[in-house]
Amino acid sequence: MKVLPMTSSSSTAAAALAFFSFQAAGSGQDGRRDRDTARDIRNERSCAPARRALRLAVWSLAAAMGLGAAGAQATPVAVDVSGVQSMDLLGDAGNTVWWIDVGAHAVLNRLSWSITLEAFSPSLLAEMQLSFGASSGLDQVSFTPGGGDFLSGTSRYTGMLDLGGLGLSVGADGLLRLEFSEAFKDFAPGVADGRWLGGTLTFDVTRATAVPEPASLALSLAGLAAMAGLGAVRRRASRRPD
Repeated sequence: MKVLPMTSSSSTAAAALAFFSFQAAGSGQDGRRDRDTARDIRNERSCAPARRALRLAVWSLAAAMGLGAAGAQATPVAVDVSGVQSMDLLGDAGNTVWWIDVGAHAVLNRLSWSITLEAFSPSLLAEMQLSFGASSGLDQVSFTPGGGDFLSGTSRYTGMLDLGGLGLSVGADGLLRLEFSEAFKDFAPGVADGRWLGGTLTFDVTRATAVPEPASLALSLAGLAAMAGLGAVRRRASRRPD
């Protein structure tokens, strides 16, 4: 068989054919890449709402934890003591006892007062006292606004007592117990030794804020992680070749 030499025109035709074949192959690959890109865009668009919801949930959880970490704000609780009788010794049945709702597990930070007391002679202003604490009646703190005034009659008092170092708080019922009594009893039981003529006691309290428990927080984070993982699996599954 005779082999004919390739002419310049034949070389040109062969080169053109090779170039066309390369272009055709490249066009096929570009087409597949375009379809893959379009599918990825559709997947990203379909997953966008889920990702936004996930981010919102994470931000909301972080905000809730941030508020809990910041702690509750101090709140003043004012108590009008006008007309309270100062009757018997601490713990006696005849004393005036009040329960003030300050919030569950509230912490007592400070007590301030602006009051007027009257001690009936021979009882003394220094003997009139107030005891306060949790509703159980345990761990009560007593103070005498007129301490040092060993005389009868009427006098006005103002002041502030820092309770921060005492670790005082109320129980789950949120009730602060107040008991008005005498440090020394001058008259017969059931007969008032004095009277709180007027004024206000103000307790500065920090109310407890609901904070997620560590176990609840862990479950919440695990749930968010599971949601993110599920979204990733779905995206990978959707990218399988046709």
